[in-house]
Amino acid sequence: MKIYVDDLLKEIRQMQPIDLSDEDYFDSKPDQTWNVIQSIINRAPNIYKDDLALFDVEIATNGDELLFNSEFDCERFADALDKHVFGFTECHTGYYDPYEDAISGETDENSGWYYIDFD
Repeated sequence: MKIYVDDLLKEIRQMQPIDLSDEDYFDSKPDQTWNVIQSIINRAPNIYKDDLALFDVEIATNGDELLFNSEFDCERFADALDKHVFGFTECHTGYYDPYEDAISGETDENSGWYYIDFD
């Protein structure tokens, strides 16, 4: 089943924004955060298992990171995660540049995808 960035963003935005004044925040939020991330990763097609081309899907995973075929979707998804899911940690965005990967000899299934990774 194909999943779409806008559908996942709606789910995330329905969550309560982070409240750092909540005394129970640091007891409950880390588990909730990783549950949200793991749920998204589990639903996203896996580039290693599902034999995906870059533009077959809007969002995918390599098992550890969320992958996007556009920088716009990657950045707005990261912004939503920062606002509604994270607070004590950050997500980082980047790009697996096919040209640089080819020069370094590291071309693989990640090449060409924008990504979000998590601390």
